[in-house]
Amino acid sequence: ALALTGMASTTAFAEVTANAAATSNYLWRGQEQTGGDAAVSGGIDYANESGFYAGTWASNASWADEMTYELDLYAGFGGAINENVSYDVGYI
Repeated sequence: ALALTGMASTTAFAEVTANAAATSNYLWRGQEQTGGDAAVSGGIDYANESGFYAGTWASNASWADEMTYELDLYAGFGGAINENVSYDVGYI
């Protein structure tokens, strides 16, 4: 039974990373998202060796009435078929 337990267990590797930024203006595709004001943003990402990934990113924003922030969530699964071909299927 002990030998079977050793064969059945696997080690999974995952990575969690984070990012943060302070900018004088938040631009997206050339459009101001903060009305010319400064922006503070940050995110957290999770990636597993299986190819699964998920994360979030947030920033203050004010391009719509009563808007105070933007929150983006995303997840997906990606990998390589061979040296020249890879895939990535996700949701934003």
